[in-house]
Amino acid sequence: MTPTNGAVGDLDGDGDLDAVSTWAGHNPAYDPTTNISVLLNAGDGTFPDYAIYACGDYPTSVAIGDLNGDGLNDLAVTNDFSGQVSVLINAGGGTFPNRVTYAVGTQPRMSLIADFNGDGKLDLAVGNAESDSVSILLNSGGGVLAPAMTYSVMCIPDGTAYYSEPFAFGGPYMSAGDLDGDGDLDIAVPAGPSGVALLRNNGDGTFVALGRVRRAGCVFMVGGHRRCRRRRRSGPGDGQ
Repeated sequence: MTPTNGAVGDLDGDGDLDAVSTWAGHNPAYDPTTNISVLLNAGDGTFPDYAIYACGDYPTSVAIGDLNGDGLNDLAVTNDFSGQVSVLINAGGGTFPNRVTYAVGTQPRMSLIADFNGDGKLDLAVGNAESDSVSILLNSGGGVLAPAMTYSVMCIPDGTAYYSEPFAFGGPYMSAGDLDGDGDLDIAVPAGPSGVALLRNNGDGTFVALGRVRRAGCVFMVGGHRRCRRRRRSGPGDGQ
């Protein structure tokens, strides 16, 4: 089996950074795995032992954050084959005996924990490769997440059937930040090999398209099934 993704964070509350890794079989079609490994830091940068926890079908990414507000970091793991994200709440000491799964889009491959609605509780964003979308799961309190709200980040250039496949090139290539200066966290995701899709936060954890994101030869329309428009090169007689 091969590690597919990893993250670091203090999982047992001792001030040292620990590690989490997701694992996949060499042939995911016939050898899926459902586990992650948690490696606790001995305090000197060594990891003498690890624990294995079951997640979902073919875990592809893991995000670390305190989802239930108890001061301990929890885990969110995307499961590619089952179209779900698993939340593992920290029981203390860096142990994760229980998990809850939530439905998201098709082939989720990236996860991001942040406070998207400004209520002081950490929420979850998931990038879905096959459905070309981002799913937002707002925290209802106590680490319980509301059903996913999913937003398309698809692009269809003129005259072709090419889709942008925003999460098909590995990751984690999804980031949150206040892009428009209004105090809320927006989301940027890849849109194919050379484009970017932006989702603007309305302030309550719901999102709309920020606008057009340009790259050479194409204008990406984000937030829906919009057509891209080829930009015409200027030349003699164009008045430019």
